[in-house]
Amino acid sequence: MVEVSFLIGGPQGKGVETASIMFIYAVGSAGYYIYGRREFWSNIAGGRHSYFVGKIGDRWPPGGINKRVKLALLMDGHSVMEHIFHVEPGGVAIYNVEEEPKSLDSFTMMSRTAVERLEKFFKERGLEPTVKSAVEYMRSQGVRTLGFPFNKTLLEIGRKIGVTSPVMLSRFLNTLVVALGTSLLGLPPEYVEKGVAFALGRKREVIEQNKLVAAEASKLIAERIIELKPREVSGKRIYWNGNEAVGAGKIMGGVRFVSFYPITPSTDDPMFAERKLPYPRAPRH
Repeated sequence: MVEVSFLIGGPQGKGVETASIMFIYAVGSAGYYIYGRREFWSNIAGGRHSYFVGKIGDRWPPGGINKRVKLALLMDGHSVMEHIFHVEPGGVAIYNVEEEPKSLDSFTMMSRTAVERLEKFFKERGLEPTVKSAVEYMRSQGVRTLGFPFNKTLLEIGRKIGVTSPVMLSRFLNTLVVALGTSLLGLPPEYVEKGVAFALGRKREVIEQNKLVAAEASKLIAERIIELKPREVSGKRIYWNGNEAVGAGKIMGGVRFVSFYPITPSTDDPMFAERKLPYPRAPRH
């Protein structure tokens, strides 16, 4: 039986959801099931970290979501601090080594409660409250930490594929992280490409660039924590998020009118309804 718990964390609005969609679709395309949930703070309420946590399995349902995961893809230093206790012994955390010097006070959007808890934790152990100390603690708990210089790596990959704009390179971060993670799972590169194409829609040039990034990033991982071999699955596979399921349930229950305030995440459910609800026809006289 295959069961792998995972987490993808990063700055809200910087591609965490896109990365999770890429990851889910890549693994799902290989014949596996995934269940998960996304967590994020409202920027209005003053939070900037979001993450997706889930479970991969070879049967449905793949099991409940664990408190600690086997694989953590941490896109920034804030994510390392937030999830310092959330990777199981023997698990793997991929992180940006360029963020190691940053201290707790660098993450101004972290909740006061979390900051105070971590300050106390580091002080009691005589550690500096830095990302580097957090990584070293995780390592002491049996977590395998794989640090990559994300910005430098993207710059090097950009030169190979003919993209040098810093703005464009920063948009490849989610693809870089997903490709590193799926390579650790032993997933063939072509499935990552399927995830990229699904997540990015009809932007053909952008899709091709991201596929090249994924191919180059996959070469950076030599080890595996598991070998997810593609599986033959009978029947149709569905990618469906919870908001879409709620929207479908409303329509099936007879709802024919939806109004909403346009802000994430309240828009997800009604936008699905907009696509699926039958438009009323004007009466004929």
